[in-house]
Amino acid sequence: MRSPLVSRTGLSIRARTIIGYSLISLLALSASVLSLVHIGSTERTIDAIVSGSERIRLLTEISLKWEQMMTTLDGILLTRQSSVAGSNIREAVDGFSEAMDRFQRSAADIGMEDELAELSGCADEAVVAVDSIGSAARHGLWARAQIIHHTDLASIQRRMDGHLERLHDEITLQVTGDIESAAGGRETLRNLLIAAVVLVIILGPLTAILTASSVIRPVEYLASSVRSLKPQGLQEKLEVSRNDEIGELANAYNSMTERLHQALRGLEDQVEAYREVQDALKKSEARYRNLFQHSPISLWELDLSEIRDLLETGGRDGREWFHENSERLLDGIDIIDVNRAGLELLEAGSIEDLRDFSEYVPAGSLRILLDALHCIASGCPSFFSEAELTTLKGETRHVAAHFACPPEDRGGKSRLFVSLQDITPRKIVESALRRSEEQYLHAQKMEAVGRLTGGIAHDFNNILTVIISNCEITLMDTELTPGLRSRFQQVLEAAGRAAAVTEQLLAFSHQQVTNPVPVDPNALVRGVSGMLEHVIGEDIRLEISLQENLPPIEIDPVHMEQVLLNLAVNARDAMPRGGTLSISTSMVPHVAQESEGGLPAGGSQGMVVVSVRDTGLGMTPEVLDKAFDPFFTTKEKGKGTGLGLASVQGIVTESGGFIEVDSTPEEGTEFRIHIPPAAGQPVDLSGPAETGGMETGRGTVLLVEDEMGVRDVVSNVLSLSGYRVLEASDSSAAMELFRADRDDIDLLVTDVVLPGSLDGIQVARRLLETKPDLSVLFMSGYIQEALARSGSMPPGSRFISKPFSTRDFLNTVGEMICSGRDRPGEDD
Repeated sequence: MRSPLVSRTGLSIRARTIIGYSLISLLALSASVLSLVHIGSTERTIDAIVSGSERIRLLTEISLKWEQMMTTLDGILLTRQSSVAGSNIREAVDGFSEAMDRFQRSAADIGMEDELAELSGCADEAVVAVDSIGSAARHGLWARAQIIHHTDLASIQRRMDGHLERLHDEITLQVTGDIESAAGGRETLRNLLIAAVVLVIILGPLTAILTASSVIRPVEYLASSVRSLKPQGLQEKLEVSRNDEIGELANAYNSMTERLHQALRGLEDQVEAYREVQDALKKSEARYRNLFQHSPISLWELDLSEIRDLLETGGRDGREWFHENSERLLDGIDIIDVNRAGLELLEAGSIEDLRDFSEYVPAGSLRILLDALHCIASGCPSFFSEAELTTLKGETRHVAAHFACPPEDRGGKSRLFVSLQDITPRKIVESALRRSEEQYLHAQKMEAVGRLTGGIAHDFNNILTVIISNCEITLMDTELTPGLRSRFQQVLEAAGRAAAVTEQLLAFSHQQVTNPVPVDPNALVRGVSGMLEHVIGEDIRLEISLQENLPPIEIDPVHMEQVLLNLAVNARDAMPRGGTLSISTSMVPHVAQESEGGLPAGGSQGMVVVSVRDTGLGMTPEVLDKAFDPFFTTKEKGKGTGLGLASVQGIVTESGGFIEVDSTPEEGTEFRIHIPPAAGQPVDLSGPAETGGMETGRGTVLLVEDEMGVRDVVSNVLSLSGYRVLEASDSSAAMELFRADRDDIDLLVTDVVLPGSLDGIQVARRLLETKPDLSVLFMSGYIQEALARSGSMPPGSRFISKPFSTRDFLNTVGEMICSGRDRPGEDD
């Protein structure tokens, strides 16, 4: 049998295939062209039928309109109604004219110009005749209308009917001819198309069979040779005499077997080399394993193969996609290996203890892991961040995390290397440094605000003293009209509010003059509870819970009442729809809070705690961080100064205590005031009952005040109350007046801050050296500067803070002069 690799013709398979399929393509193209021509012929036949049918329809419409016009004329001539004759005839003529116009436009190209011209002329004559009949009808000339109708119009009607009939026959004949002509052409095209299709059907399979026979047998022969190929037969070659593609394939087979024979001879050498490489790889892996396990840094290898498709999707969609699909991503991560440092870092016994990330990776650190996946999926070589982990025993660890894909897997994203370096000791040191820095910055800020406060407090309180005292003097006038009395009362109330703001400024900056005494905390709460009920309103319930047998605390009672009042007002504003305000006292045995100086507050005796809790709106963490900042407020403009909590903290800190705050949005806030217990017996807070009016006094008062307005109004108040007043604007003038009236002066009333070399405290000391029984009353809006320069006030002296009310001032003056007279003199 002849070998299929021996050529029978000189043509290649490609040439034979091209010739066969070119012939088929040519026949198919011819069939397509004939189909298109046949389709075009059909479309032209349809167009001829449609256009002819349209012309016949329009001609029929003309006939109908003509008959309608004739019928209208007959009806009008029969009924002789002149009122409707004109409109009906006009409507019939217009309909006939429009039908004629449409037919002429449609039949312009049918080649019957003469007949169309005669029809148009006849139609024009008919319209003229109909118009004449209509005109005669409108004027009641019915005989004339009948003559025109039976003579002129009858002749026109006969000619019109003849023209319409001839046109109808000619158009029908023309359409019939077009249809017969198109039908003959379609029959010829259909026969040619059938012949072309039959040739394609016959030549197509025949060409395919011939081409396949020239390809399949040689290929099967080559396949059989390949299947029977053995190592020892690689040197045997096929006999090839063909120059076509099969010959090239057979030559390629011979070349392949030769190369395989050469490759087989070197295979044993390669196998030996492979064994050597495997031995070296095992040694290298052992070294890597040793380094991996004994590294002091926690090393992790994660398997990402299950989420590889998700990473590719997320890398295109953005960072938010990773957080939205966090559960799917985290569930698909598997831990391949963790070294000993990693197990020790999280206090785990084995890798199995670490399968669930949620047990030791907090939510914030899980977000960092998702960000690392996003970075790696986006093509980043690595990702670094600091994070927090929780050991299996619940301890917090701070780590520096580095994420990277191995270089050989950078494109596949199936593995992830993670290194975690424990930085917990460094974080502890950084936290301590940051806390110290915050305390230092806060101290600097408070110092700066304190300086500002001290700078304005003296002048501002002097102004308020003048305003308040003058208003009170004016309001004592019984002849004051009700309108003026109301206006002065408004000025007095506004000045009182301004004085309260100044008091708060001095309180939070620790520049308030305090009079700390041992007091019973329960008595303080009971004493202020009645006032608080009026402040908080009827829709808020006040609950008091007091622990009995509490030790006293050393604090200024007035300032402590201010603390409770400020907290109650804030609680009221936080409960616009009502709620519960709870005030309680208790004893805390052990306190670990740090004071401003950084030393532990409290001691072995514990701390007394006054708790103020509401059920209001609560505070967010951001608001809570700024709650005690001066001038920070969340209230509407004009409803808060931002000094309430700042002054509360100042008063409590000045008393050696501190404040703790717990707040949850929409649940409420609790302030816990911690104050150390004091030694001694608590003082009685009830005090003497306030008198109804001011009694006139007698005696001589040396008044030392550098501000003329303050000096003038205080002098007027004392003079109106019956006292003799000696006025001095500075220390020199005061010393001269005292030397002149030493024995008559009963009381020294002096401002603490005075111009010149001596301030009020130093002036008082000089005068007390010569008259020890002299009563001394200091007044000031800002006493810190003088106290810093001259020390504390002399024993037995009293202090009244500007601005003060006229009643309080005169009562204090009267008490001091009376007590001074009752004291034994120096000579006694």
